[in-house]
This record gives sequence, C-alpha cells and structure tokens, in this order.
Amino acid sequence: MLDEENREKARGIFPESLQPLNIAQTEDALKLGIRTEVRSIELYSGAAQKTDIKSTKDLFRKLVHFEEGHKKTLEDAMYYLEQEGTWYGYSPPTIEG
Repeated sequence: MLDEENREKARGIFPESLQPLNIAQTEDALKLGIRTEVRSIELYSGAAQKTDIKSTKDLFRKLVHFEEGHKKTLEDAMYYLEQEGTWYGYSPPTIEG
C-alpha cells in the first residue's frame, strides 16, 4: 500500500484513480487492449505484404509476432477473469465449515 507522500507522487505521473478497477472496468480495459492488438497485427501484416525490402518485411513480421503474444496474454487474462476470481492459477482462499 502506498503512503500518502508516494501516492501524491504517483498521481503526478498517473493522474487516473489509484483505486483498483472493478470487474466490469477490468473487462472493458482488456477488451480495448485486445482490439488494439488486433488492429496492430492487421497494420503490421499489411505493411509486411506491401514492402519488397526484406529487412523491412522482417521487421514488420517480428512486430506481428510481438503483438500476437500481447493479444494472447490479454485473452488469457480475460479468460481467467471470467473464471470467477481464479487468476493465473490463484484462487482466493475459501472458508469451509
């Protein structure tokens, strides 16, 4: 947890709320991220097809590969979010009794 002095410093860099996102906000952020990655993949794939310069084509293909990895990470996060609190193998403790 941030103390108040560090919280103020953080607000200067990240003026958005420091409060955790709720489930709906987290889902919206993940969906936006996935759409952004899809658009990036389309952009770089198209650019790779349009150029005849091998080094440029290779660079765009490498960028496509990176963006596909980012998209997969976000899709995995969305999947785990939908698993009712299970996040990358972590389940919140339950009280039995």
